[in-house]
Amino acid sequence: MVGFLINEVPFNPDGWGPPETTSPSNVPFAPFSRSDKLGHGLLNPDDDNSFRLVDGKPIPKPKFGPKWRFQNNRNQLPQRRDEEVEAKKREAEKQRVRRDRQYNANRQGGQGNYNAARRESAVFKSSVDIQPEWNMLDQIPFSAFSKLSYNVGEPEDLVTCGAVEGYDKSYDRTTPKNERRLERFKNRNFFKVTTTDDPVIRRLANEDKATSIKRNFR
Repeated sequence: MVGFLINEVPFNPDGWGPPETTSPSNVPFAPFSRSDKLGHGLLNPDDDNSFRLVDGKPIPKPKFGPKWRFQNNRNQLPQRRDEEVEAKKREAEKQRVRRDRQYNANRQGGQGNYNAARRESAVFKSSVDIQPEWNMLDQIPFSAFSKLSYNVGEPEDLVTCGAVEGYDKSYDRTTPKNERRLERFKNRNFFKVTTTDDPVIRRLANEDKATSIKRNFR
């Protein structure tokens, strides 16, 4: 039968549990924390005089690469040649187009100046047929119109038709956080009639009560 050996149990005459002096006192110990960086160093007091540097030159690289690289480049040579030929063809075509464009511009240079002179001296047909029996009362040069000014009086409301409701400007400040639900108009009629087709404008024009008629929404 195997015996059971009990190690030496330290005796603590001053209290319960093992005494505080149970750790070995002759073991070297250094304080350590998790933030410390540990490393190893070797101090060799012996001077190694037998060490000699044989050669410090870098190893020369071979001028030619591996065999598979040369074969790969050799396979790409026809493709590169085709690309160079296509590039030369495109460049030659660009130069030909440039020469043709310059030739046409030089050829039409004289005609272009002649046409420009004709455009400057062209006489446009007037919108009113001038009759020879008319008497000229006054002649105003076109440059004089740029200096003219006319004081327009306050307009007069001839007819007030319908009404336009105000616009709620809170819809301009609508954001994802400040939502506004759109509402459908009820009992509203929208007339999309131009000024020429407006029956009120036509009636006022036939009555000859004004010289200038304008629609204004307010």
